[in-house]
Amino acid sequence: MTDLQNILSKTQKIIGVAADHGGYELKEYLVRMLREAGYEIIDYGDGQPKLDDDYPDFVVPLARAVARGEYIEE
Repeated sequence: MTDLQNILSKTQKIIGVAADHGGYELKEYLVRMLREAGYEIIDYGDGQPKLDDDYPDFVVPLARAVARGEYIEE
């Protein structure tokens, strides 16, 4: 096992994601790939792309969760 594999096997497998309409398709693709790799995904984005979506509306709650330590293994 490589050092990277060793590190990854010990890390918490929860990832928060967020995107507005401009990044929606890429976010959905990444979410599928990460779930297939065994990660739990917390999606702070909208359930469908809307032109009036504004990225800060989604990334601010994600950033606050990270700041609270919700994605850090203890």
